[in-house]
Amino acid sequence: MLHKKNLKYGFAGLLVLLLAGCGEETSEMLPATTDVTFRLELPASLEVDTRAANTLGDITVEDVWVVQYNASTNGFIKSMKFEGNAGTPGLNGNILTFSTSSADFSQLTSRFYVIVNAGTNFLDGFSSNEVALKAKTVAVSSGSITGELKLLTSGPITYTPVAGGKVMVVAPLSRAYAKVSVTWNDADTKGVFTISKMTVKNYPKYMALYTRGGGALGTSYPVTGDINAAASATIGNMNSGTPYTFYIPENLRGMGTATSFADKGLDMYGPGSTAGSKLGGCTYILLEGTYKYGDGATSEAIDVAYRIYLGGNLRTDYNIQRNYYYKVTLNLSGANSSDVRVQITDGKVVVFDEVEKVEHTVDFKD
Repeated sequence: MLHKKNLKYGFAGLLVLLLAGCGEETSEMLPATTDVTFRLELPASLEVDTRAANTLGDITVEDVWVVQYNASTNGFIKSMKFEGNAGTPGLNGNILTFSTSSADFSQLTSRFYVIVNAGTNFLDGFSSNEVALKAKTVAVSSGSITGELKLLTSGPITYTPVAGGKVMVVAPLSRAYAKVSVTWNDADTKGVFTISKMTVKNYPKYMALYTRGGGALGTSYPVTGDINAAASATIGNMNSGTPYTFYIPENLRGMGTATSFADKGLDMYGPGSTAGSKLGGCTYILLEGTYKYGDGATSEAIDVAYRIYLGGNLRTDYNIQRNYYYKVTLNLSGANSSDVRVQITDGKVVVFDEVEKVEHTVDFKD
């Protein structure tokens, strides 16, 4: 039994939760209310290495908000919150089914939005339209990016009442953020590489509930003022062959015009429209380390740096999309010979077969 103020979880083949609560009334003249059954489909793991290995994720559900709008008038009807007690076990798996145990939602054609893990007070007092809902954001602390951010959303979901019967509302949830892992491999047999630090640059400050905050397709999101221009996260002591992971809100900057990996880091080829700042707001990772010739015992260390702009490819795409996994591999095979690869998994489907590969990309620091 799951109540609005008190959750108890039971685990079986399907995880079934019963929600009960009362909603916020509006000034609209509404028809009778009814029970509604929701089926939340939690997203699968983004780490899919083959088409067959589609394992489930492990995301704790701490609170669920459900918002209903009138499909005819676009008017706000109500929002309802369901949350658990401190210490309640997390929810594992990918299917969560729950039903209202009393007549809570309006019996009319409407649109539902489902928001998971936004915070127990996130929509307190909210009664605005869908545009305002889509534009709402959740702040991200740059110090917490090595742990999964956990904000999940779904919607709009059309609800059509059925006379004399209950309706199942299926809500496939999607992450409001992306996952990035970076691995460097030392394949050099004539020298010694060390990567001592990875820094994430141009990191968005907020996660939007929905893509582009509900903005028009093709627009940049977020505005540059909502992006940390300085170093936002630093990961040190990187070992060869070990993936280092962080999570990042969507950052949709657009497409550039570079024809090579090296050109992607030049301002003139960036996606922006203002000369001198065309790369403004574009997220990149900076790997810094040293290289010594031979066994490294007597040779002097040379500082090296690798700047990799994230996106759908290593040449023109600067977009970091929500619910995507960007797997970057830097293979070092000599002082001036290396290759960078990016493999991308769409959380709604599976891993892309083609791996983007760029050779000879070492950039030595002065």
